[in-house]
Amino acid sequence: MSLIWPAFSGLAEPFRAAAIAAAQPLSNWLTSPGSPLAHAIRANMGRMLILVMPFILAAWGLLAYALYRFRGSRGHRPATFEHHNKLEATWTALPILVLIAVMFPTYRLLHKIDYGPSPDLTINVVGHQFFWEFKYPGYGIDRANQPLVVPADRNITLHISSVDVIHGFFVPDLGVQMDAVPGHINYAWFRAKPGTYRGQCAQLCGTLHGEMLITVIALPPSQFQTWLSSHAKAAGGTQLRRPRLRLRPAAPGGRFS
Repeated sequence: MSLIWPAFSGLAEPFRAAAIAAAQPLSNWLTSPGSPLAHAIRANMGRMLILVMPFILAAWGLLAYALYRFRGSRGHRPATFEHHNKLEATWTALPILVLIAVMFPTYRLLHKIDYGPSPDLTINVVGHQFFWEFKYPGYGIDRANQPLVVPADRNITLHISSVDVIHGFFVPDLGVQMDAVPGHINYAWFRAKPGTYRGQCAQLCGTLHGEMLITVIALPPSQFQTWLSSHAKAAGGTQLRRPRLRLRPAAPGGRFS
């Protein structure tokens, strides 16, 4: 019985996770990205689809045509030639050109993801089985299994790690996905619009993986400063000896600053 119950518990996990997700208001990064980073990821994916989709449709179209046109029931005799130099050169050159067209904007995007702007606030994110812990260095704030609260329209840097197994910090609306690895600190950043964003652990980390949810609340800077001061005082933090957050104006048009 001790061996059978974990198996049934694992089978029930997707249904439990679906029930929890159904109780939460859903957002969609494809229709309403919550950060310039998520917006850039969506735009890059759209360009890739536009460039790649003709090849996919052409391949399936040619396959359907060949299956119908050269079917054995019509008595068609197979061709005897093996090569067609012009055709082979064409289907080699065109994908290379598409890859080049995809490569440069994707590389620029990856560089933006890996090397973000100077942070306005740094937060330590620690993964546990099965909850997230958020630490605000210098403020004495340590929140476990609670929402991550950040200032909107400000550059937030996350230092992500784990104390047990590999977890995945994934908030698609903000364009953030990074593994939390024991004994190692990974880096991510985002700049959120005001609102509430939801995510989930993206690595299979154990029995309650499906319940390891993430909520990010982006407050207007003035409201966040009030929240930060009140929580730091309650935690006995040192915010009174620190300058206020650098509240730089948001970049025009929602672009990277």
